[in-house]
Amino acid sequence: MKHVRLVAVGMKELLFLLFAFWLSPAFAGSYYVATNGNDTNEGSVRSPWATIINAMRKVQPGDTIFVRGGTYAEGEIWIQRNYGMGGKNGKYVTISAYPGERPIFTDGSRGMIIDASYVRVIGLDFQNGKSMYNVDWSGATDHIEFINNRFSGVSGYAAIGITGDYNLVEGNIINISGNTTGTLGHGIYASRGRNTIIRGNVIAGATGFGIHLYEERRSGDPAGSLRQIKNIIIENNFVSASRQRSGIIVGAGADGGPAQIDSVIVRNNVIFNNPMYGILIGGWSEVKNIQIYHNTIYGNGNNGIQILQHEVKNVAIKNNIIRVKNGARHIDNAPNAPGVVAERNLYHAAAMALNNVQDHKPLNGDPRFVEASKNDFHLRQGSMAIDAGVKLGLPFTGMAPDLGALEYKEMQYD
Repeated sequence: MKHVRLVAVGMKELLFLLFAFWLSPAFAGSYYVATNGNDTNEGSVRSPWATIINAMRKVQPGDTIFVRGGTYAEGEIWIQRNYGMGGKNGKYVTISAYPGERPIFTDGSRGMIIDASYVRVIGLDFQNGKSMYNVDWSGATDHIEFINNRFSGVSGYAAIGITGDYNLVEGNIINISGNTTGTLGHGIYASRGRNTIIRGNVIAGATGFGIHLYEERRSGDPAGSLRQIKNIIIENNFVSASRQRSGIIVGAGADGGPAQIDSVIVRNNVIFNNPMYGILIGGWSEVKNIQIYHNTIYGNGNNGIQILQHEVKNVAIKNNIIRVKNGARHIDNAPNAPGVVAERNLYHAAAMALNNVQDHKPLNGDPRFVEASKNDFHLRQGSMAIDAGVKLGLPFTGMAPDLGALEYKEMQYD
């Protein structure tokens, strides 16, 4: 009888093996980059490469590049499909922090530029204003994922820039402490594309907008073409402390010429302490079918929700908590854009202040947050926002949906 030898595996090693299995499809390879690596190595865990850009030149669709912890001086990381980089046919090339470790990139150049498709970036820490951009310089791109990355320092135009179809920006922490002269730095900037999700990000300190969804015609566009943003979800984000502008903007067409935004969902976001508006909808060309559901909009310097320009139409504003300062409006439909409907929002601290819109089932009063001064916007027991919402086909606990971004958790906040 053959004897079976059992080998003890540590918890960290077991978690790593499970993580690698989850990331990589069958028969895909795993490769490694480390601060003590060399680009002439084989890319194994014991003989790692030194730079991500070298790794991207050598891996295949479906492969994963694990980046070990430490501080890297690698300059601009430009991932170009014209040089055979990126994934294809549903097979991502994944660039991931090694589980439990923190790779930090501090070089002062632009950061990471992805001009390819099917690329996933997980867990990197970009400092000194380095950014991650998905671009379409060599043709349309799609299926880019930026997940659980960190950004800090002086921002250029945006910490994360995204374009194209079927993208995911999730769980990133963006803390902007300054701004390049002459620009309005944003946390996340999204332009042309369809079916993108911006979810669960924490954004603070942007000079311009925390999340900026915008498109306009460009000088090189073919005659008769129309740039479009469609089917976008912006959900579960915390957006605060923009220094000049607002929390979230959805806008189309200005100086460059016509574009179109169609079907955007803005829901379950906490938007607070921005100097201008909480949410701004601006239609210099057509912006339509916008759902603003279950957001907590608190303490922004101007109106809670602002609608500008006549090209906006069909905006539904439901189940939000909107607190504004004295003299500001909770909802301002300034041009009296058509099809703007409000229903069952909670207005605080002053009496409900609406312009060119009526709320069909309003509430007015204190939502009883746990501790708004410390940015805890959960609801306390007895809040009038609990079980007060209209049903919108979204999951909830209790008898009916709660108002605002955060559902009440019984016992935890009593």
